[in-house]
This record gives sequence, structure tokens and C-alpha cells, in this order.
Amino acid sequence: MKNSSIYVLTLSFILASCGGGGGGGGGDISPSPSIPLASINLSSDLSGEIDVGTEYTFTWTTSNASSCSSSGDWNETVATSGSHALTLNESKVYTFTLSCTNSDGRSSSSSISITANYLLIGGKIIHPDNSGKTVYIDQNHNRVFDSFEHSGESDSNGNYQIRSMDNLECIKDFPVGVNNTYLYSINPLANKEEVNISPLTSIFRSLTSSGLYDLPGGFYNSETPCNLPDNYVNSYTLDYFEDEIELQENVTLYSYADIQQDPATSSKVAIDSLRFEDLDSFYISLNQLEDQLVANVKNLLDQVLSGTGFSSADYTITSASDINNRNIVIFLNEQNYPASLSDTFSPSAVEDITLKSDFSINIDPNDNISTSNLNGWDESFNIHLFSTFITNDGKFMRDSDNCYVNFSSYCVLDIANDIFGDSSVAYRSSSDYRLIKETSRGIERLVTNERINADFETCDVNKLSMITDTVNSSLSDKSYVMDVYANRTNDIYLDWEGDCISYYVDYKWIYSIKAFDDGSRIILSWDNNSIDALPDAYDVTEFDVDNLPPNQIRNEIIEEFILRPSLPVGFDAGYLSMTDEYLDSIASSLYEYTLLKNEEGQFSWVEYYVENNVGGNAYLTIEQNGWYNYYVGCYQNSVQIFYYQLNYTTAFQYLDACLKLGDSNGDFIFSRSSTHKFDNSNLTVSPYSGLASMSNLQTSSETETLMPEKGSSIRSETDQIKKNEEERIRLNKNKAQSASNLRDF
Repeated sequence: MKNSSIYVLTLSFILASCGGGGGGGGGDISPSPSIPLASINLSSDLSGEIDVGTEYTFTWTTSNASSCSSSGDWNETVATSGSHALTLNESKVYTFTLSCTNSDGRSSSSSISITANYLLIGGKIIHPDNSGKTVYIDQNHNRVFDSFEHSGESDSNGNYQIRSMDNLECIKDFPVGVNNTYLYSINPLANKEEVNISPLTSIFRSLTSSGLYDLPGGFYNSETPCNLPDNYVNSYTLDYFEDEIELQENVTLYSYADIQQDPATSSKVAIDSLRFEDLDSFYISLNQLEDQLVANVKNLLDQVLSGTGFSSADYTITSASDINNRNIVIFLNEQNYPASLSDTFSPSAVEDITLKSDFSINIDPNDNISTSNLNGWDESFNIHLFSTFITNDGKFMRDSDNCYVNFSSYCVLDIANDIFGDSSVAYRSSSDYRLIKETSRGIERLVTNERINADFETCDVNKLSMITDTVNSSLSDKSYVMDVYANRTNDIYLDWEGDCISYYVDYKWIYSIKAFDDGSRIILSWDNNSIDALPDAYDVTEFDVDNLPPNQIRNEIIEEFILRPSLPVGFDAGYLSMTDEYLDSIASSLYEYTLLKNEEGQFSWVEYYVENNVGGNAYLTIEQNGWYNYYVGCYQNSVQIFYYQLNYTTAFQYLDACLKLGDSNGDFIFSRSSTHKFDNSNLTVSPYSGLASMSNLQTSSETETLMPEKGSSIRSETDQIKKNEEERIRLNKNKAQSASNLRDF
């Protein structure tokens, strides 16, 4: 009996193992099939990143679920299927988790996530190579994608969005660039979702800083968005940009909104993909020529350094190049492209034109070079060719009416022989020799600038000792101050090698710039016998290991900085808007300063200059050389309103009268909040000759008096020829030392 039972049990086990056995006898001893876990499906029409304040809806379905519960960023009683909607009012990553149990109590879960943040800038890259590109906000205006700058990646159609967890309104009008390309867009548009980037928008990059100058310290290198120096540069650039847009629009009739359009959807004749390709070919040529210039500079360095044990590899060489924005009147010509709308040239094809361009090369010795860090100063040398003309096939052309279009082979310039090697001067250019150092007084700079005028084969030399007061300024302030001791010599003849010959200083003066975060500025300039008696500003080119620069700017200069004319209400307070009382105070302060210098037996000259936050300017000068030799000049937007010789009893009245002039909106012209600016209504631009009159589409020195180019001098002298020599010299001094003619060094 016992053996039979064992036999039956063994046979049953074998049959069960083989899947046999029949009947239901084996079911009592096999395990019950497990109940599947609940299956959960979460879905939404929105994904990735969306705007804060957006209503977000997601749905869910389940199978094998007996009950469900919510967790994460929702806490609701939920069914086994349904939908949920909520407004995402907070900037963060939201996660919604659904957990469900099956009939035997076992649980499973699934989550869906969405990021709510803020759109800073969005748009499209309009270029054949526009997919997977990094677009960044150029926060510090150096044309480089820095790790701290906000960015986004373009999709397969070139669309991009730059988003942030913080709603940084202040940075939404900063320029955007496409990393590792020339593509760039200054960004003044109200609609930040349509900031397109194309070859045509990139042409306005020439209005921005080259990004080659590195200044030490946290003040100029802050990663904090919308800091004081970055805001000033951006606001100032936008003012300049608005002027240039207005000038070109006078003849092209294209607004910047038109310029930003996509050829695929635009009805504008000039917004054409073939023209974009034409302009792109010039940018390719520009980059090739920039590389050739850098290679030539390295070759020259190697020649000079031969036998010293050093080479160009011991220098950090950086470069930048731009196509001048005024070439846009070629590419927006609907009538006879590719001719300039502002000129009479008649090219037949884009291969027959040149574009005005500029190149900048910065040479900085590495630490192993003996002239590097002389006495703790960081040394650099910059070459700027600011008026070159290029073709779309990698050639430089002469700056000549006969070579701008339909040029011959005689127009072609060789880089080695004509630009760097010839004794004659091929292009207008400038050279900057800079020493920079952070001291206990701020950022100190010694600069020697040589600016060559190829038309007359002369040069101007500026020597500057400068301090940016970063000690008493913070990044959250509304303004900062830079003090400058300036020496200038004009119209020096070049020697046989094309270099500036020895010179003496024509003008010495001091000016203080108060720069505001809205792009406006107040500049106070002054001169007297004590300043003229100062030693000449340092010539940076003379320093070497045997003639070291000083530890810091000499104390005699600092003492004159301290003796700045006192303007408690004007320069010191820097009020945005003026009142009668404020202006009376400024007039009194200026007048009392001249009286004091007169009593000391010194001559004095002071200029009070205000540039408003839309780029217009107003300034006055007061000079005295004795009780009956007072001279008061009044100017608005660089146009003289009056200039009188007076005596000390009447000078105050004219100062006060100038300061209280009003603009068309009833604001004082010396208010930073005023809205007067240059009258551009009868002006436009030419790629070959600068400003042009709309009445005859030819350049005119008279129009340059109406609106001088930023960084250039007013050249018209016709009204001065009739004046006596003494007054002519005085007016030339006013012009040379005027803040309206300051260049950005």
C-alpha cells in the first residue's frame, strides 16, 4: 500500500512536469497565476519647457488598477483615469506622480514632468546651416559664448529659445549671437519671440565692441546679469544703433522689423535668400582675410624676434572683423542691386563691388616675454584697420573712388607689401599701446593711441592716463566715474616709413566721465595753467625692461583729478531731470570756478557736456583769461547755438541762458531725461563716404557738422576762416578738447 502511494505521487509529478496529467487533479498543488501590476499611461500635449503662468493639462489611463493616488506637485483624489489641469505660477521643474494598486494590493507608479520658466529671447537663425546651433545672449558684449551666459539650441528648422528660471527683463534687449559663427543680432525689438538672426542682421555687429580688450577685476568681469558696466554699454550701443537704423531707413524705407524678416515668408523685395547668400560670401571672405592678416602679423613678429629665443607663439594674438553696417544700402536696394542707393556707381554683379570693413588685431605678450607685466602692468598692442574695402573672393581693394566698384587688377592690395610693408599708407588705421593694472585706486590705464589719416598722410597722437573708480562703485549702482588726463597732438606728418615722427603736445586737459546704466553720461572737462604745467602723459611705446613704467599714475595727475571743478548738483549728483534751481546751481558753480582761477592769476577753460539717454547731446564751454576776456559757447547736438566774447559781469547770464534752453517736448536740453537728438531727416548713409544728404545723395561736410560720426572730429572750418587767428586757435582748442569729439579708447 505504501509503495503504491509513492508510485502514484511520483507519476503525478512527472506528468505535471511534462505538462500532462489531464483532469484537474494537478490544479490543487500548482501556484495561482500572479495578478499583473497596474499599467499607467500619463500624457500631455506640452513637454519640455513652457512659460510661467501657462495652464498645463495632462491625462492618464490605467489598466489592472483598483485605485490610484497622487503625489509630487499635486495632491488630489484621483480615479483610475482622468485629467488634471493647473496654472504653473512658479518657476521650477514640476513633477506629477500617479501611484496605483492592483486587486492584490501591489503598487506601481509613473511620473510626468514639465519645466515652467521664462522666455528671455526667441527667434530663428536664417541661414542654410542653422540646425543644432547654440544661440547665446552676449551679456558682456565680447562676442564669445561664456559659460555664465544664457543660451539655447536651435531645432532642425533653426528656431531657438533662450529660457531662464529667472525673469531677467533687463537682459532681454541684449544682443544675441550664434556660437562659433559671425551671425549676430542687436536686439531692440519689443517682441522678444521674433529676434531673428541672419547675415543681414549681422551687419549691425559693427556697431558693437570688438570684445578684444580685457580689463582686470570683478567690476568689468562680473557674471551678474544686467550689472552697471554691461547695462551702460548695451544702452549706449542701442542709442547708436537706433541712429543708424533711422539713417538707412531714410533711403531704403526698411525698418529693422523688415530687416529681420525671413525670406521664406517676407513680401519685401530685398529680403531675398540670394542676397543673403551674397552677403554670406562676403563674410566668408572677411574671415579669410582676417586669418591672413593674423598670419602676416605672426610672420612679422617672428622676423623681429629672430635670434631672441622667442617667437609669435609666445604671444596671445586675438582678432575681430566686421562688415560696416552702412553697406546695408546696397543689400536693401530694390531698384538696381547691387549698387548703393546713396551713390552713383553702377556695378553689374555682386562680384564687381567692394564692402567697407574693419579689422582689429590684439597682441598680448605671454608671461615668459620680458616686456610682459612690466612693473605689474599688463601690456597689449592693438592694430585697428577701420576703413578697409574687401571683395567677396578674398581681396583687399584700395580706398579710392576708382576701386570701390568695377575695379581693375591695379586696385588689389597685397597684405604683406601694401598693408604692412609699404612706406605709403593704404588705409586709415589706429594703433593702441596699452598698460592696464588694478590698484588700490581702481583700474588704471596708460594708453598711447596713434591714428593715421591715409588721405593726408598725417596722424594724430593721444596719450592718456586713466583711472576707472571701481573702489567707490558697485555693480548695483546707477553710475560710475572715469578720470582721464589727456594729451593730444594733431596733424603730425608721417616719416618715410609711414610712422608718426617726433612730436610735441598741442593740448593738455583733464576730463571726468560719469557713465549711467541707461546709456547717458555727463562729462566734465577742464584746463588751466596747473594742468598745462603737468609733465606730458606717458608714452607707452618708450617702456621696456630698462625703462620701467611707474608703479601707478603719478601723484601730480591724481591731485588735479581731486581738484575737479565742484558741481554738486550737475556732475556729482547726476540728476536725471533738471529744474530751474538745479540749473542755476550749475551756472553758479561754473562761474565761481572761473572767478577763482581768475583771482589766482590763471586762465581757465571748462566744458559741461550732457548726453541724454537717446543719444542727443548738449554742452557749454566757458573760458576766461582775465576779467574782460570771458568766452561762452553753447551747443546742442554738436551744432553751435552761440559763442560770445563777454566780460565777467555778463558771462553768468549767458551760462544760465544756455543751460535753460528747452527741447521740443519742453524739457531742458541739459537733462539726461530729455529726448532731443540729432536731426537725421535729411541724411542717410553711404558705404563709401559716410554720411550723405538726401537732397542730392552726395556727402557734404555741412551734414557732418549736423551729425558727426561717433568717435570722429568735426572738420568744417568755413565759418572760422573769417575769424582772427587768436579766436581760430581758441575754437580749435575747444574742438580738440570737447567731449563731443572723444573717441572710445
